Amino acid sequence: MKWLQEKINEVFQESVSRLDEGGEVVEEIRQKFMAFDWDWPAADPRPLPAWDYRADVLTNAPAGLLSELAHEVDGHWETVDWYRNPNYIHDESLGRFRTWYGYNLYVGSFGMIKKRDIAVGMLLISPDCLYPAHNHLAAEIYVPISGRAEWWTEESDWQIQEPGTPIYHRPWLKHGTRTLDEPLLALFGWLGDTSKHATISR
Repeated sequence: MKWLQEKINEVFQESVSRLDEGGEVVEEIRQKFMAFDWDWPAADPRPLPAWDYRADVLTNAPAGLLSELAHEVDGHWETVDWYRNPNYIHDESLGRFRTWYGYNLYVGSFGMIKKRDIAVGMLLISPDCLYPAHNHLAAEIYVPISGRAEWWTEESDWQIQEPGTPIYHRPWLKHGTRTLDEPLLALFGWLGDTSKHATISR
């Protein structure tokens, strides 16, 4: 587990220097994250449909740090709980997305390590899914680990982002994600009240 923590730390470190906005937020997440002792009893998660794409995630991750992290995530895949946002599960307007995604929480208000002021985990979205405009109280960093996808905010149009590109969202900034023909695995970090789930913007 320590190796997984260190690989996530490396990705956060690289992201700080590449961000025009939010670098100080990511650095605070990183420092809090590295202060934790990573040791928890293995979970027994319920498999999600999106797990069908685990092999594709490993195949598509770029060589080097991102591939190393993807393999570390996969090695611990079934030792952590995976979730879907309770605000989304019964929302039929979300179509394929509400079923074909999931996320884990290594750290967070209901994560493997219980902390309310930060969250760190992995988001998995299957191909051909739209995660529509949503927002939340916490500031957020995403770093795609595997999979090219389109990202949007209320301040910018849809743009394809490559794996390794840090994407920062200020608190309450509306944003969305659209996967293409491959699954997306993205590292995320929240700073703020992590007990408040994201809500779809209507």
